[in-house]
Amino acid sequence: MEVFIFILVSVGVLAGVGFLLYYSVQSLRQAKCLKTPVPLEALKENLDKPVAVHGRPFCESPAHGPSGEDVIWYKREHQVYRRSYSGKSSSGSWRTTDAHEIVRDFEVHFPDGGRVRIACEPSEVHGTSRHVEKRGFFSNTRTLHRWLPLTPEMTVLGRLALSGEGATLVKDPRVGMLLTCSSPGRAALIEYAKGIGGIVLSVAVVAGGVVILILTAS
Repeated sequence: MEVFIFILVSVGVLAGVGFLLYYSVQSLRQAKCLKTPVPLEALKENLDKPVAVHGRPFCESPAHGPSGEDVIWYKREHQVYRRSYSGKSSSGSWRTTDAHEIVRDFEVHFPDGGRVRIACEPSEVHGTSRHVEKRGFFSNTRTLHRWLPLTPEMTVLGRLALSGEGATLVKDPRVGMLLTCSSPGRAALIEYAKGIGGIVLSVAVVAGGVVILILTAS
């Protein structure tokens, strides 16, 4: 029985490490693209490649956030606070029971007048505004609102493709699509930190497991 539990825990830990490594590598790929956004004159050279673009966002029919402001991404989540017990200790967390997401396609305009259409299907959204709606201080339910407003400048990461409307950024199979209000340099630093931090944590977990195995065997 103890051997079975040990194997089960080991498989779970290795699966977790593998999951963490996958997203760490993805963050490093994102950082590499974000570090050097593609200018208008180099778009044709980067077709069917993951790239980042930076400029002024424009949307003909934006969605509206909780306060009525123009947004290109809005997500509303209904959440319930659930508590779990283990012996004499307990812990709790907010869990989403229902979610509703609104996205709008938009354009990123370059300073010289060129533009790239964004087929908005984000896998990551950074720099969002948020508001928590709760009925009473002791209520165990709440509604979490998050949205990305139309800011003066925006950075978008995705795969560059051609459509009937010209150069279009779509969701990439490897790096996804990232929307952020941050500058390309700042966005790259965030992703580098996430990627390196995840790899270091994975190595530490594996090393700790090896040490435990050696101590147990001896």
